[in-house]
Amino acid sequence: MAHRSEGSDQVTPEGGGAHASRAELENESAAYDAAWDPSVQSLARSLSLSDGFLFLLVTVASRHDADVALREIEVGVRALRGARVEMVRIDPYANRDPGAAFSEQELLQAVLPLLVKPAAGGANDAIVWLDATLAPVPPLGGDAGRDDAVWRSLFRRMNEQRNTITRALAAPLVFAGPKRLTQAFAHEAPDFWSIRSGGIALPLFPGAPRNERPDIQDEYQEVLDSATVERELRRLEDEIAELRERCEREPDEVKHRAALAGSLSREGGVLALLGRFERALDATQEATESWRQVTREKALFLPGLAGTLMSQSNRLSQLGRLDEALETARESVEIYRSLARRELDAYAQFLAAALLTLGSCLRQ
Repeated sequence: MAHRSEGSDQVTPEGGGAHASRAELENESAAYDAAWDPSVQSLARSLSLSDGFLFLLVTVASRHDADVALREIEVGVRALRGARVEMVRIDPYANRDPGAAFSEQELLQAVLPLLVKPAAGGANDAIVWLDATLAPVPPLGGDAGRDDAVWRSLFRRMNEQRNTITRALAAPLVFAGPKRLTQAFAHEAPDFWSIRSGGIALPLFPGAPRNERPDIQDEYQEVLDSATVERELRRLEDEIAELRERCEREPDEVKHRAALAGSLSREGGVLALLGRFERALDATQEATESWRQVTREKALFLPGLAGTLMSQSNRLSQLGRLDEALETARESVEIYRSLARRELDAYAQFLAAALLTLGSCLRQ
């Protein structure tokens, strides 16, 4: 089943409309913080910058984690593009009896027509999110879930029809599922996987009911280990070096400077995860100054400045520089407040998160 979404998380911390409770704001803040995980940021950025078809394999632990990530990615892509974005979630398990196994033909009919004839399914120029997060887990001691074989069959058919699918879809396609299925896709559909593709693993987000079986849980815990974060840091360092060269070659290209600011901000977040708070602050401050320069030329980049200011406030708080953290948080709130006045749906939860950051600074 395909679900079309344009997103409208209604949270109005102050001003007109319904007021959110403190608990609601805290929930929004938790979801917002998830979006600033490097992997979620990277995914949102890839989707927002894509021009035409792009395929991404996303390893995700649970439906809750997919829901949180998808909502934040949708808001992030809208903010980065400066316009509404349409996303279609293809979920074969929606409204299906959890105990009913898929036959090969059932799964093919539930998914393939929406990919090869998207005009009928309403997904031609929308970002398509193919969701397998509800696929049954393997039995204890096993390595394959109940429906894994039919998913593998679907992957092979997608590989056979890769040219039809890539011509039909004018926007990115994401396959989101457990690690064993994302690995199975790469194995069963190597030709599809080689077409403008990438892969990323999302973290465990707070608030999900977790499976008590360690053999399932451990499959995803590696996403958060320090080696993974170190690899992301090295990737960002290479990306930043390349962007600096582009800025030197084409100093008038605003898009290069904006991309550099975004990468510096993500580097600050990764360094903070590793406990390197001084370096994290340096990277974040440079990102902030880069965003300031960019926004003087193009106001559409104000969301980037506001988000980095909030990150900078967090970095300053981690170093005990509370007065500076408070001042920076106030500036972030003011920018998000002005953005929310113009487009509440896109920026309400960002404003809520900024207000909570400000409140945390005031309490300290």
